[in-house]
Amino acid sequence: MLKKILSTILLLLLFWPLSKAQYYNTGQEPSSLKWEELRSGHFRFIYPESFKSQALKTAYTFEESYSLLKDRYNGRHIRKFPVIIHNHSIESNGYVAWAPKRVELFPFPGQSGIPLSHIEQLALHELVHVTQMQALREGLSAPLEYIFGEQYPGALSVFTPFWFLEGDAVLSETAYSLSGRGRQPDFEKKLKSLLVENKNPYSYDKMISGSFRNYTPDHYRFGYQMAAYARGQLNPDVFRNSADMIARRPWLLNPVNISFRKDIGESKASLYRKTMGYLAETWIAEDEKLIKSNFNYHSAKQEREYINYNSPVIINNDSIIALKTSFTKPPYFVLLDGDKTEKKLFTPGIIWPYFFSYARGILTWAEQYPDPRWDNRQYSVIKTYNIYSGELKQLSSSGRLFSPAISPDGRFIAAVKSDAGYINSIVILDRFTGKEIKDIPTPANELPVRPAWDNSMSKIAFIAFTDRGEGLMTYSTESGKFNKRLDESRNDLQSLAIRNDSIFYVSSISGIDNIYLNKPDGSNTRLSSSRFGVSGISLWNNRLVFSDYFSGGDRIASYPIENNTSAPAPAMQADLLQVSKIKEEPLAEYDESKAGQMDYIIKPYRKWKHLFNIHSWMPFYADVNNISFDNLTVSPGLTIMSQNHLSTLTSSIGYEYRDGDHFLKSSLSWRGWYPGIDLDITYGGDPVIYRDENNTYYPEYVYPGLQLRSSVYLPLRFRTGKFSQTLWPALSFSYKNNYVFEDEGNQFDYGQVLASARIYFSNIHRMAVRDIWPSWGQVFDLVYTAAPGDQTIYGPILTLRGTMYFPGFVRNHGIRLKAEFEKQELKTLIQSNRISFPRGYSGIISSGISSFKADYTLPLAYPDFNLGSFIYLKRIRSALFYDYARGRDNYHISDQAMVNAYESFSSVGAELLADFYLMRLPFNFSGGMQFAWLPQREEPFFNIIFRMDIFGFVIGREP
Repeated sequence: MLKKILSTILLLLLFWPLSKAQYYNTGQEPSSLKWEELRSGHFRFIYPESFKSQALKTAYTFEESYSLLKDRYNGRHIRKFPVIIHNHSIESNGYVAWAPKRVELFPFPGQSGIPLSHIEQLALHELVHVTQMQALREGLSAPLEYIFGEQYPGALSVFTPFWFLEGDAVLSETAYSLSGRGRQPDFEKKLKSLLVENKNPYSYDKMISGSFRNYTPDHYRFGYQMAAYARGQLNPDVFRNSADMIARRPWLLNPVNISFRKDIGESKASLYRKTMGYLAETWIAEDEKLIKSNFNYHSAKQEREYINYNSPVIINNDSIIALKTSFTKPPYFVLLDGDKTEKKLFTPGIIWPYFFSYARGILTWAEQYPDPRWDNRQYSVIKTYNIYSGELKQLSSSGRLFSPAISPDGRFIAAVKSDAGYINSIVILDRFTGKEIKDIPTPANELPVRPAWDNSMSKIAFIAFTDRGEGLMTYSTESGKFNKRLDESRNDLQSLAIRNDSIFYVSSISGIDNIYLNKPDGSNTRLSSSRFGVSGISLWNNRLVFSDYFSGGDRIASYPIENNTSAPAPAMQADLLQVSKIKEEPLAEYDESKAGQMDYIIKPYRKWKHLFNIHSWMPFYADVNNISFDNLTVSPGLTIMSQNHLSTLTSSIGYEYRDGDHFLKSSLSWRGWYPGIDLDITYGGDPVIYRDENNTYYPEYVYPGLQLRSSVYLPLRFRTGKFSQTLWPALSFSYKNNYVFEDEGNQFDYGQVLASARIYFSNIHRMAVRDIWPSWGQVFDLVYTAAPGDQTIYGPILTLRGTMYFPGFVRNHGIRLKAEFEKQELKTLIQSNRISFPRGYSGIISSGISSFKADYTLPLAYPDFNLGSFIYLKRIRSALFYDYARGRDNYHISDQAMVNAYESFSSVGAELLADFYLMRLPFNFSGGMQFAWLPQREEPFFNIIFRMDIFGFVIGREP
């Protein structure tokens, strides 16, 4: 037993740099918010007071969901599990983290949801992740959790495939509900089209790690199919047994594979191939029987690149506008002429979903904007763009307005409004001023989705979203009355258009997203038969215009209204392939009266009482803020970590034994106020004693070492369309109780304080998938440091750094220019330079230095090559560089010599790097060689580069 524990600890230490990713901080809400807490049998719901109307429903849904899922993985049952709710966000999401453990919910349904209560979907999905993590606490992992705390099961999850975790969670939301993504053709079509059109699936490694060359469906999509196939056709306990194997035998390098081979006779890769083979055979047979409509296409078929044309609208007989997305450029509006030539119109900011409206030369859309300070509060603002004059207008600076639809005469905009308390309405805005003319609450508080004006402007049609599903509704601008046109159901309705009281809409009812017609008499007729699915419909004269999907992306298509299949709409929702293989008891509908009888405790949540939440510890010391493969700071000692539930206070305390000395260390980061505050303290060891080598003086008494560092800063972030900005002013102070001998006073100065003022600003253009650097950008960093009480020891330092980004000569190439300047007034002690010398030079400190660096980076190849399960090579790239610096009064550390003159340093060279994945871990590594020629030294320089991108490992960044 001890041998197994030690083997597991050794394995964790080998991969310790990866563990940093699980210490995830989602951000904060405004400090002015008041919070409440609801305690149910198994959960602690912590939420702003504005969410109180939804709190009871959320608690009831989570408890009922947990009763269905608690034994899914046969792990320990939970008690008072924290659920943090962020209703001031416009994100529709949820995730589970385990250091500290909690569920974080972003419960806004959004404008692209599925016909299922968003709370129900989140509960059924995220609670599967909770049961997965609970199962990792069994067997040998139980004592190891006592040794390492909550971070231990979180660390184990890194070695569990994402598709395993997310695929089974999507299966849960599908099997235990009357909807779920597994029942949605839009969720299925991207994998389906690849298998039907390309016949041979991508390799397992390419699918799990992605590609810069081809589109690969994410781990939700293919993971769901693998989970459904494995549980439905091979062994219903396959994932439960795998989790048990991970928990009980964590020292095995690949416990999931071992468990799979035992239970279903397949490895992960062979299960993937078997699932894809089964799907391809079934879907190809279905495709051969399908009678397809003959659409007229207005964009070329994408053969070599994955390109989507979203929400197309015809503006005259020969021109179409669409929102284009690709791997090579950020999303932008494009104008296509009749001969399919394209003209770029405008690059917007963050739009999701990819929906916009057009009339009379005016484009309008909703753009996501962050709160400058609070990460968990965002806004959705309305923008317009005149395609003829190029005028861009922003009609609101804050608020929550979505899916704007411009009226046919171009005077008004109808938009969806949903506040933080989820009170829903349709608002009418003046297109010229943005002034709100009318706010129209919807019946029973249905959430309006994708509103559209009719040609006479007498009606506004929209998709009505409720817990019962999605239906169609109209609002009369003349009478002020609502009219239900299609009852809510579990069929997914995605977009619509209205003319002469007839509603054209996209529905999933046939198992493929197609266009249907709802007539005033209540009848519904199918108008199209697409191969994989359509989206984003609009009308032009007697033609329907839309996006038609295939494996290369969405093409622009049109279809005469009169030439339709005229097939009656099916009466019920289609059951897609995998759902029927898993039979589970669906979650019961929300019962308000029953929920009101539950024994829940609701009380104010006092933030000051919950500042500390110790979640993990280690029987050694590790600086978790500076973990990397080249800086593995692990020493004998102890580390204790804390992060409170609102992520406003993160702290740690530790003891380190190093080089025969004892150290006590503590850090604290406070983000609960508008300014952030950081504080670090180190006590122990010996302070540094600075004196001349010939000096025989020594302090009479040497106190233990003490270092203090503190900073106050404003972490501000903005977005102005396609550019995002960061403004970070900061004041920092540091103290070290070092002893510095002063010849003038013939004594030691004890303790020195340095104070710094800094202003950091960046302005960065949105990046494309294949971009290595932003195509446009500016970064400026100004730092001034002085020693107020120790001016005879430390001279002031002024540092100015600037970086400019420009596009290269070919798409996705990049140019980076850096100019840096630093001046330091020499006193008793010289401080290390903040700016870097040319590549290849080190061990030099300059009192005054100016430098210039130029880099040109370019991708060379996208191999998508894997060597077994050891490495997957995703991209090979290179960079050419030239560095130059000129400094005076330079101190060469290796020679311990000061050169009191100007010196020049330069280097010219190249880097050859690869972006890759190791051992199928979910982290992107970069590595390669840097080589340069140093003219001043007339010698070459070589350096090995190895980096790892840790983005914060959490489960379920999508719901």
